[in-house]
Amino acid sequence: MKKIIFLSVLALLMLTACTSQPSNQTTKVSDSKTSQTSTQTSSTSSKSEVTMTEKINPQALAKQDYSSVIGTWKNSEGHTLSFTEKGLVTERFNFSGASMTDYGTASSTVSINESPGGFLLEFIPAGVALPDFTDSESGQVYKDLSEHSKNRLWLGQSLISRASKGNFYYKVNE
Repeated sequence: MKKIIFLSVLALLMLTACTSQPSNQTTKVSDSKTSQTSTQTSSTSSKSEVTMTEKINPQALAKQDYSSVIGTWKNSEGHTLSFTEKGLVTERFNFSGASMTDYGTASSTVSINESPGGFLLEFIPAGVALPDFTDSESGQVYKDLSEHSKNRLWLGQSLISRASKGNFYYKVNE
Protein backbone atom coordinates (compact mmCIF):
# COMPACT_ATOMS: atom_id res chain seq x y z
CA MET A 1 0.00 0.00 0.00
CA LYS A 2 2.89 2.36 0.78
CA LYS A 3 4.24 1.70 -2.71
CA ILE A 4 0.89 2.66 -4.27
CA ILE A 5 0.70 5.86 -2.25
CA PHE A 6 4.32 6.67 -3.12
CA LEU A 7 3.70 6.07 -6.84
CA SER A 8 0.53 8.17 -6.78
CA VAL A 9 2.29 11.06 -5.03
CA LEU A 10 5.23 10.75 -7.44
CA ALA A 11 2.87 10.85 -10.44
CA LEU A 12 1.13 13.96 -9.11
CA LEU A 13 4.46 15.67 -8.46
CA MET A 14 5.63 14.83 -11.98
CA LEU A 15 2.41 16.16 -13.52
CA THR A 16 2.70 19.35 -11.50
CA ALA A 17 6.35 19.75 -12.48
CA CYS A 18 5.54 18.98 -16.10
CA THR A 19 2.93 21.72 -16.32
CA SER A 20 5.06 24.44 -14.66
CA GLN A 21 6.66 26.74 -17.17
CA PRO A 22 8.54 30.02 -17.50
CA SER A 23 6.31 33.00 -18.22
CA ASN A 24 8.00 33.75 -21.57
CA GLN A 25 6.81 30.55 -23.25
CA THR A 26 3.74 30.55 -25.46
CA THR A 27 2.55 27.04 -24.71
CA LYS A 28 -1.10 26.49 -23.88
CA VAL A 29 -0.27 23.89 -21.22
CA SER A 30 -0.64 25.60 -17.87
CA ASP A 31 -1.24 24.97 -14.24
CA SER A 32 -3.24 28.08 -13.59
CA LYS A 33 -6.53 27.65 -11.84
CA THR A 34 -9.57 29.34 -13.22
CA SER A 35 -13.11 29.68 -12.03
CA GLN A 36 -16.13 29.64 -14.22
CA THR A 37 -19.43 31.36 -13.66
CA SER A 38 -22.58 30.56 -15.46
CA THR A 39 -25.86 32.32 -15.83
CA GLN A 40 -29.17 30.80 -16.64
CA THR A 41 -31.90 32.58 -18.55
CA SER A 42 -35.40 31.50 -19.31
CA SER A 43 -37.23 31.93 -22.55
CA THR A 44 -40.84 31.59 -23.61
CA SER A 45 -39.86 30.39 -27.05
CA SER A 46 -41.16 26.95 -28.02
CA LYS A 47 -38.00 26.14 -29.96
CA SER A 48 -35.10 24.48 -28.20
CA GLU A 49 -31.55 24.11 -29.41
CA VAL A 50 -29.62 20.91 -28.82
CA THR A 51 -25.87 20.92 -29.21
CA MET A 52 -24.36 17.63 -30.32
CA THR A 53 -20.76 17.00 -29.37
CA GLU A 54 -18.54 15.04 -31.70
CA LYS A 55 -16.97 11.99 -30.09
CA ILE A 56 -13.22 11.62 -29.99
CA ASN A 57 -12.19 9.64 -33.08
CA PRO A 58 -9.34 7.25 -32.13
CA GLN A 59 -8.91 6.01 -35.72
CA ALA A 60 -8.43 9.56 -36.99
CA LEU A 61 -6.03 10.37 -34.13
CA ALA A 62 -3.89 7.38 -35.13
CA LYS A 63 -3.64 9.01 -38.59
CA GLN A 64 -2.62 12.36 -37.05
CA ASP A 65 -6.05 13.92 -37.63
CA TYR A 66 -6.69 15.86 -34.41
CA SER A 67 -9.97 17.49 -35.47
CA SER A 68 -11.99 15.58 -32.86
CA VAL A 69 -9.88 16.96 -29.96
CA ILE A 70 -9.28 20.57 -31.09
CA GLY A 71 -9.77 22.98 -28.21
CA THR A 72 -8.90 23.33 -24.56
CA TRP A 73 -9.17 20.51 -22.03
CA LYS A 74 -9.11 21.03 -18.26
CA ASN A 75 -8.83 18.75 -15.23
CA SER A 76 -10.39 19.20 -11.78
CA GLU A 77 -7.25 20.97 -10.54
CA GLY A 78 -7.42 23.64 -13.25
CA HIS A 79 -4.53 22.36 -15.39
CA THR A 80 -5.15 22.70 -19.12
CA LEU A 81 -4.04 21.16 -22.41
CA SER A 82 -4.77 22.65 -25.84
CA PHE A 83 -4.92 20.97 -29.23
CA THR A 84 -5.01 22.38 -32.75
CA GLU A 85 -5.27 20.52 -36.04
CA LYS A 86 -1.51 19.88 -35.70
CA GLY A 87 -1.72 18.22 -32.27
CA LEU A 88 -0.79 19.23 -28.73
CA VAL A 89 0.14 22.91 -28.48
CA THR A 90 3.36 23.07 -26.50
CA GLU A 91 6.97 24.08 -26.61
CA ARG A 92 7.87 22.16 -23.47
CA PHE A 93 6.73 18.67 -24.48
CA ASN A 94 7.39 16.36 -27.41
CA PHE A 95 4.08 14.85 -28.53
CA SER A 96 4.67 11.68 -30.53
CA GLY A 97 1.25 11.24 -32.11
CA ALA A 98 -1.25 8.55 -31.15
CA SER A 99 -1.91 4.90 -31.86
CA MET A 100 -5.01 2.74 -31.40
CA THR A 101 -5.53 0.59 -28.32
CA ASP A 102 -7.47 -2.66 -28.29
CA TYR A 103 -10.23 -1.19 -26.08
CA GLY A 104 -11.45 1.72 -28.23
CA THR A 105 -9.11 4.58 -27.34
CA ALA A 106 -5.98 6.19 -28.78
CA SER A 107 -2.81 6.44 -26.72
CA SER A 108 0.38 8.48 -26.94
CA THR A 109 3.59 9.09 -25.05
CA VAL A 110 4.57 12.65 -24.27
CA SER A 111 8.17 13.36 -23.31
CA ILE A 112 9.53 16.47 -21.67
CA ASN A 113 12.02 18.33 -23.87
CA GLU A 114 15.59 18.15 -22.55
CA SER A 115 14.51 15.92 -19.65
CA PRO A 116 14.24 12.19 -19.01
CA GLY A 117 10.60 12.46 -17.80
CA GLY A 118 7.30 12.09 -19.54
CA PHE A 119 3.80 10.70 -19.27
CA LEU A 120 1.11 8.76 -21.10
CA LEU A 121 -1.77 10.56 -22.79
CA GLU A 122 -4.91 8.63 -23.64
CA PHE A 123 -7.82 9.92 -25.75
CA ILE A 124 -11.08 8.36 -24.52
CA PRO A 125 -14.33 8.79 -26.49
CA ALA A 126 -17.63 9.32 -24.69
CA GLY A 127 -19.26 5.98 -23.89
CA VAL A 128 -15.96 4.11 -23.47
CA ALA A 129 -14.84 2.96 -20.02
CA LEU A 130 -11.20 2.10 -19.44
CA PRO A 131 -10.62 -1.51 -18.38
CA ASP A 132 -9.98 -2.20 -14.71
CA PHE A 133 -6.33 -2.54 -13.69
CA THR A 134 -5.27 -5.03 -11.01
CA ASP A 135 -1.98 -4.42 -9.21
CA SER A 136 -0.09 -7.71 -9.42
CA GLU A 137 1.63 -7.17 -6.06
CA SER A 138 -1.27 -6.06 -3.89
CA GLY A 139 -4.21 -7.50 -5.82
CA GLN A 140 -5.88 -4.07 -5.57
CA VAL A 141 -8.29 -3.34 -8.44
CA TYR A 142 -8.26 0.19 -9.86
CA LYS A 143 -11.36 1.34 -11.73
CA ASP A 144 -11.93 4.13 -14.21
CA LEU A 145 -13.58 6.85 -12.08
CA SER A 146 -14.04 9.31 -14.95
CA GLU A 147 -17.33 10.47 -16.45
CA HIS A 148 -17.92 7.81 -19.12
CA SER A 149 -20.61 9.88 -20.84
CA LYS A 150 -18.07 12.56 -21.81
CA ASN A 151 -15.05 12.75 -24.09
CA ARG A 152 -11.94 12.88 -21.94
CA LEU A 153 -8.17 12.71 -21.86
CA TRP A 154 -6.16 10.79 -19.27
CA LEU A 155 -2.62 11.74 -18.24
CA GLY A 156 -0.45 9.63 -16.01
CA GLN A 157 2.67 7.61 -15.50
CA SER A 158 1.10 4.40 -14.26
CA LEU A 159 -2.22 2.68 -14.75
CA ILE A 160 -2.89 3.08 -11.03
CA SER A 161 -3.45 6.80 -11.59
CA ARG A 162 -6.55 5.99 -13.67
CA ALA A 163 -8.32 5.74 -10.32
CA SER A 164 -7.63 9.45 -9.66
CA LYS A 165 -10.27 11.84 -11.02
CA GLY A 166 -7.65 14.63 -11.19
CA ASN A 167 -5.81 12.82 -13.99
CA PHE A 168 -8.78 13.16 -16.38
CA TYR A 169 -9.24 16.22 -18.57
CA TYR A 170 -12.60 17.26 -20.04
CA LYS A 171 -13.17 19.63 -22.93
CA VAL A 172 -13.91 23.20 -21.87
CA ASN A 173 -17.40 24.36 -22.95
CA GLU A 174 -18.60 20.85 -23.75
